[in-house]
Amino acid sequence: VQGREGHLYRLPGDRLDDLPRTTVAFRFKELSAFAVGDVGGFDLLFQDGERSVAIEATPTEEGGWQSTPEPLAPGKASRILSELSSLEGVDIAADRMGPGELAGFGLSPAHATLRVYARAEDGGRGEPLAEVSLGRLEPGRGIAAQRAGDPVVYWLAEDLGEHLPIGLDAFRNRFLAEETDAGDDPASAVVLPELGEQEAPGLEDLLEE
Repeated sequence: VQGREGHLYRLPGDRLDDLPRTTVAFRFKELSAFAVGDVGGFDLLFQDGERSVAIEATPTEEGGWQSTPEPLAPGKASRILSELSSLEGVDIAADRMGPGELAGFGLSPAHATLRVYARAEDGGRGEPLAEVSLGRLEPGRGIAAQRAGDPVVYWLAEDLGEHLPIGLDAFRNRFLAEETDAGDDPASAVVLPELGEQEAPGLEDLLEE
C-alpha cells in the first residue's frame, strides 16, 4: 500500500478484506436519522392504484402508540421508528430518474411514504424529522427508496420489509392489530339446541340428564 509522500507499507492480507472495494460503498447513503425520544408522531401514507390510505400515529400517556383509522399491532410502531431512526441504503440505484423510471420503481407515486415529526413543547407534533418514500421490492437488489428533497434512488436491505410497511397490502397483512371481537369468533360461541315453543329445561332437569 502506498501512503503519503510515496512511502510503501506492507499490510496483512486479511486487513484488505475489511476495506470497501467499490466507489458506491464510500458514498453517503443515509435516508433518515433522529432520536426516537424526540418523536411526537408519525404518518404512514399508502398509494396502491386508486386505493389511498393515511394512518396517523400519536404517542399515548403510557409511553406507547395509537394509530387511526386503522390500529397498529403492539410493538409495530416502536419497531418502525427504530428502523427509521438510523435508516441507510445498501446501494444506489441511480443519482436521478425521470418520472417514467420513478413510476417503474414504485416511487411516483410512492407505494408508501413514512413521515416522522418532532415532539412539540405542548406535546403535539412539531417540525418534520424525516420523510422516506418506499417503492418496489426487487428480489436480489432490495427495496427502492428516496429521501424527501433528494433525487437519488437508493436500495434498502430486502429484509427491512419485515419491519417497515412497504405498501398497503404489506401493511394490512403484517402490521395491523388482529380483531378480538369474540362475537365474530365461531370457536367462542355457545350453541344451544333449538327448543321451539317448548319450555327451556331447568337446572334440575339438566343435572338429571
